[in-house]
Amino acid sequence: MKVWIDLSNSPHVAFMRPFVRKFVDDGVAFVITARDYGNTIDLAAAEGWEFHVVGGHGGKSALGKFLAFLQRTGSLALFLRRHRPTVAFSQSSFYSPLVARILGIPFVYTNDNEFAKGNLLGRLPGGVSVYPSSLRTTPQASFFLGRNSCFFDGVKEAIYLSQEKTVAPKPGEKPVLYYRPEPWLAQYHEASPEFSVDIVRTMQTLGDVRLVCRDRAQRNYYQEIFANADNVAVINTVVTLEDILQQASAFVGSGGTMCRELALLGVPTVSLYTGELLSVDRALIKAGLMRHTRDPMEMKAFLNRPDSQVAHNASADAMLRLGAAAFREICRRVYALGGR
Repeated sequence: MKVWIDLSNSPHVAFMRPFVRKFVDDGVAFVITARDYGNTIDLAAAEGWEFHVVGGHGGKSALGKFLAFLQRTGSLALFLRRHRPTVAFSQSSFYSPLVARILGIPFVYTNDNEFAKGNLLGRLPGGVSVYPSSLRTTPQASFFLGRNSCFFDGVKEAIYLSQEKTVAPKPGEKPVLYYRPEPWLAQYHEASPEFSVDIVRTMQTLGDVRLVCRDRAQRNYYQEIFANADNVAVINTVVTLEDILQQASAFVGSGGTMCRELALLGVPTVSLYTGELLSVDRALIKAGLMRHTRDPMEMKAFLNRPDSQVAHNASADAMLRLGAAAFREICRRVYALGGR
């Protein structure tokens, strides 16, 4: 048995961490490929994994993305013919089911975004696609769910966080608020740096602000804007979840994985997501674990109540238990399809 893991975006590294650890413990061979996008390469390197960089990002235009997708698909197929994996496993890598089909091997594909058009590739025969149950009843899901679809309860972040000995939040006496700006290259998001500047200036009134930028372009932009601000720091190194937990009084982000992670771990979290909310985000909001707003004053009012999330810790614990069950089930499927 040999597992092929594809990391096509930064959040995939944290998702795969406990699975890689289990493969090592069980003596399962694996090969990791990574796309040069966001902080994916730096985060994978920080794990100490051996991995192979294959392809990059095609930019914001649909044509650029499509051409980059075709090029990387071909490069992956050529590369993997030499490594001969027996099963493909990925979180939200659209390349994985397609390349697995080209190679004639089964796949386990997971995704929690009902708006991701690449989910259609999860319907390819020869594998299984795993989705959160909250996604099952969304209007978009009818376009990509198939006979090979299966479901887990909760959110994907709980799958890997349930396997980690993550430290509890330890904010200091002086409030430190973390902000992650919007992804400028994502099709689903219209970049609005000016809005982010307004958000940071509102956060400045509450304490020290740390900006967790997505790439060098963002770091350069915000360093110039806030060059003379005493209580705003643009972080120049890769930031881990543990780094944020050690200091964060609160977290504000443009949505996505990092918001859900910190909400599950008890950090007061505000999502500023501009698109239509995912079903998993709505689940966390309903459970009282995250606030969604685009209003800086509403954000400020929420963050002024640091104990606002404490009452919902039981909901977070329940989701982590569901995540542990999903972790075991995904491992079972990977091992079964891989021939172990």
